[in-house]
Amino acid sequence: MKIVEKTKTSRVPNKKTRQAIEDADKGKNINRAKSAKDLYKKLGI
Repeated sequence: MKIVEKTKTSRVPNKKTRQAIEDADKGKNINRAKSAKDLYKKLGI
């Protein structure tokens, strides 16, 4: 996957953002929940 596409206002993601995108593409570090309430509980919000 090419993370950055050429546009008038293209911005290059920083290292942390690139890693998060790569992890998400691989299914790593994904929080899954049955509902918003369940997600908030898992995230400690």
